[in-house]
Amino acid sequence: MNEYHELLDVMRELHNISGFRITIHDIDFKEIYAYPQEPLPFCRLMRENPEAHRRCKACDIASFEKVRRTGQACVYRCHMGLHEAVVPIYSFGILSGYMMMGQTIDPSPLSRERCRSAALELIKDEKVLNEALNLVPVRSDDQIRSAIKIMSICASYITLTNQLRTDTRDLATQARQYLDEHYASKITLERLCETLYCSRATITSAFRAANGCSIGEYLVKVRVSKAKELLRETSLPFDEVANRCGFSDRGYFAKVFKRHCGVTPGEYREGKGE
Repeated sequence: MNEYHELLDVMRELHNISGFRITIHDIDFKEIYAYPQEPLPFCRLMRENPEAHRRCKACDIASFEKVRRTGQACVYRCHMGLHEAVVPIYSFGILSGYMMMGQTIDPSPLSRERCRSAALELIKDEKVLNEALNLVPVRSDDQIRSAIKIMSICASYITLTNQLRTDTRDLATQARQYLDEHYASKITLERLCETLYCSRATITSAFRAANGCSIGEYLVKVRVSKAKELLRETSLPFDEVANRCGFSDRGYFAKVFKRHCGVTPGEYREGKGE
């Protein structure tokens, strides 16, 4: 059984238990798998209205961003008041996508009326709207919480079995591009992991495999290379060269530069180096 069929089986069983539509999105928030394929009639109505669709997308993106930032499940109500939830999925320690569950409404008559009133501002055909709203699954708060727990377990299973794969070569490329662009800033492994949404072990092993050196070694090479350019092409003071290339101070810059180039920054500027 291939990975797609395994994912589909998980989503189908989760749908059978919860009654909710289950979707999987890539790291750019694009929907890539869904069960059932078709959205709820209510959600389809929202998508057909440009303003409603815009609000739906903004609401979903905000939840995806929160999950990406925190690494935790996000349970929320959409702009129409329907309950939804998103959890992260990882592959070999790299954030590779999201599982989303929705939509449902609680049994409170007030909740239903609020949803109906909000929708009527955008959907003028009241009969069609009422028919679509009546097809939204109704679940109690306890049922919703239980369904979300089961979804989190399913997402953990997909993570553990690495079914939503991502390419570690792409991760190494992204890391190298980040270092090339931000070499002048203070860069830590923790900051890099937060930026690329991956674990320390994953980024360090992927980077070394792709580049033949550690992240720290590559960063020093980039900084020394940039320093050489400034020493050749400008008359900037050594303190300023060090600062522009991400070195903490002139003394450390001189020490690292000589270790890599065999001469001091001053000697290099005088043409005594390579």
